[in-house]
Amino acid sequence: MLSLPKRSNWAFLFIFVIIFSSCSSTRKLAISAATSYLDTIPFSKNSNGHIVIPLKVNGFSKLFIFDTGASKCVVVDSSIKKTNNKILIRDIHGKLTIENSGKIDSLKISRTLYKDVYSIPKRLPAIFKIDGLLGYNVIAASNWQITPQSLLVSSKPFLIQSKVSIPFFENGGAMHAKISFNNAKSETYLIDSGSDFDIKITEGFYRRNQGLFQTDSVHQNRIASYGANGGQSLGIKTLKCNIIFEGMRIPNVNISVVKGVGNSLGMAFFNRFKEVAINSSTKQICFGQLKSDTRKKVD
Repeated sequence: MLSLPKRSNWAFLFIFVIIFSSCSSTRKLAISAATSYLDTIPFSKNSNGHIVIPLKVNGFSKLFIFDTGASKCVVVDSSIKKTNNKILIRDIHGKLTIENSGKIDSLKISRTLYKDVYSIPKRLPAIFKIDGLLGYNVIAASNWQITPQSLLVSSKPFLIQSKVSIPFFENGGAMHAKISFNNAKSETYLIDSGSDFDIKITEGFYRRNQGLFQTDSVHQNRIASYGANGGQSLGIKTLKCNIIFEGMRIPNVNISVVKGVGNSLGMAFFNRFKEVAINSSTKQICFGQLKSDTRKKVD
């Protein structure tokens, strides 16, 4: 099981927003599997709660983080094929850099084989201690169900006992959704399973909407968010709040106010639920029942 430094005054964010590429981010991948498939993927969780899955890149065993916030797969491997495509990437501060893209001939996850996967050959900060990120360009090719015990991948959407179901869309190559908290107007959030945050909001959003957040406590600790493409975002405070999430009451949510490029839901938020389904076929993300340790009445 991989381990990142445990959370204290630090939080780690994988954010990789690709602005354009000569290859489409919505390009349909070739999948070597039956027309109808269902597979269980072994996984572990690191100390920050990220899903870490074993897979094979061109036949070599790797460990990747399941990252809906990364628009392309990121591979810490100089052996993957370089292409002539140029990709403009925005780091965590919004700074733009141009990168060469690469192509993975075969990416095998359990029994499912994805072919000709465009990726970013890049050295990640050593703090991540992983071989790469499984990005949205692969995640979007299948349907996924996340539970505390299993990660499932299927050709068909998952039917779960969802309490909240939200349509999602692709923006900048990554997964986004319009979400309402505390019955306020819906705002756009990056759905980022590669972030260990609960909910992250920008400083500007917090200033405009302070009335939405009735806090039980406020921690003035400074948070650090490290982007996979570089950069470090410093936070201002962490709010402990009871919230209403699309009509569902959730207590003791950590809302991190961070100087960054957008609002997001992180893996700590996913981990509050017994199951989450990412149904790429129907463009819906479904959240099931809350785990028993978070089920309590919110006044």
